Amino acid sequence: DGDDPLAVRRAIDHVRAAARHAGYEYLSLQCLGLAATAAAAGGDLRAMREIGAETVAIGSARGWQASPWVLAGTAMLAYGKLLAAEPKEAERLAADGLTNGAKAALRLQYVLTAIAGVARADQGDRAGGIVAMARARTALGDASASRLELAAVAVAESQNSVRLGRHTAARTVLSWFVDRVGETAEALLMRVWSDVAAGHNDSARATLQRIIDGRVDAVLPSTLVDALLQETALAVHVGDHFAAR
Repeated sequence: DGDDPLAVRRAIDHVRAAARHAGYEYLSLQCLGLAATAAAAGGDLRAMREIGAETVAIGSARGWQASPWVLAGTAMLAYGKLLAAEPKEAERLAADGLTNGAKAALRLQYVLTAIAGVARADQGDRAGGIVAMARARTALGDASASRLELAAVAVAESQNSVRLGRHTAARTVLSWFVDRVGETAEALLMRVWSDVAAGHNDSARATLQRIIDGRVDAVLPSTLVDALLQETALAVHVGDHFAAR
């Protein structure tokens, strides 16, 4: 099943083993880049980081830093650093990728630029981070990107925009995301944050329940966790301690 990330990784591992046995180093590198992306799609973030790190190490050793497969591995490793609360290292990796990938495909430049923006926001420069994320979206244009790549950036940009009170910017991101991906749990979560900021807590909790009940598909493994945390915060706010538990 081509839609099963685990099945895709198994197939990639099989090809990579054959490539290594035959001495095809670059084909083996291609497999690593693909495997890192498949691990991310399947929510195996530990494997994503480990495979990404291996891809980057091989690229550096062979002088292949500008290879799209190394850049993909760099992006996945940088994303993993973001999720591990290491934004400074994520920003460094993304900056290295952008330097090496000046002629890379728009999708890779989008991902690396966006990761650098999220990292800036996570280090306290929310305004600068939002500018970088918006720049990444604009530069992507009509080029394709995976659902995961689109969702991860849109969620981060929306949340930071709401926190800064830039509600028009948050609506713009939501519209862009829905146009590209459709109605997902991430789109609902973005609406929740805007509702909470506007004081519409009852509406926010009703929307959160749709995510928690699994009535809408999620792209990111973290979306359900974010929804549960937000529901807990709202339940505590209104004194609903039973729901908060």
